[in-house]
Amino acid sequence: MKRQPGFTLLEVLVAFAILAGLLTLILQTQGEQFYFSSKLATQEKVRQELEYQALAIERGDKAALWAPASGVFPPGHELAGFHFTHSQEMELLLGQVPVTRTLLSISWKEKGHEQNYQISFYGPTTSF
Repeated sequence: MKRQPGFTLLEVLVAFAILAGLLTLILQTQGEQFYFSSKLATQEKVRQELEYQALAIERGDKAALWAPASGVFPPGHELAGFHFTHSQEMELLLGQVPVTRTLLSISWKEKGHEQNYQISFYGPTTSF
């Protein structure tokens, strides 16, 4: 009996199993990459908002500051639903020079986990 050209059923099944394994790895890697890139984009937006607030405080631009000092970003804002806080406290630098410590914080939930990003800095004593 002559052998006919082509692949056996077993060879085709092995090829499909290898292909399925490779596709699974590729899709899983792409999913993780999408998750981390979206997480990084969110953190970048939060960082930019905090830096904008810090610059507004340094310039004394009261119109650009968050009002009230804590709350939730409104709908329409790129960080809608995220919580923010702004606090200032007086401290004495080297026990003699009065300075203001400012703390800016934004928190949000991502995949059921609480995320928080904050910055703090010292500046001259001011009142807001």
